[in-house]
Amino acid sequence: MARPRSAGDGDVLVPRLPALRNKLEQQRRFRREQLAQLDADGGTVDRSAHADRVDPTDPEAESALREVDAVVAAGARRALADIELALVRMATGRYGLCRSCGAGIPLVVLEAIPKTTLCLTCAWRSEGSGAGESRPPHARTSRSPLRRDLAGRRWRPRRVVGPVR
Repeated sequence: MARPRSAGDGDVLVPRLPALRNKLEQQRRFRREQLAQLDADGGTVDRSAHADRVDPTDPEAESALREVDAVVAAGARRALADIELALVRMATGRYGLCRSCGAGIPLVVLEAIPKTTLCLTCAWRSEGSGAGESRPPHARTSRSPLRRDLAGRRWRPRRVVGPVR
């Protein structure tokens, strides 16, 4: 089986750079506008969308909406920082290479998530998934939970002798 083409293969990435740069710049504009709107509204989003579900005199509801707005703003700031980093890496010729291990990031990943700066394995490790497992989920042998019994032993089908009724 042929390995997937990665951004480490310059001949694959170079023709796609303008389109990827355009996607990143669009995402950057969106995040900047989103943060500007949150800042202009004093950290709050338009409440008219929630008017039918939230009592404006309820301080707990208002507090909950402020918390949601803070989470949205924090996520937008993180996304903007990731986008800026990807654009800097693109300008310095390091775009498409994992910032952790230096491996090439598959082009399909870059096209789906242009702001990514980690290969799949390093991204999996950085999220802390797997609780001590040494390989990412896609690299492990997959075993269906239906093929195990409650004690964790492999399930083996029963031998059927004669016709099944």
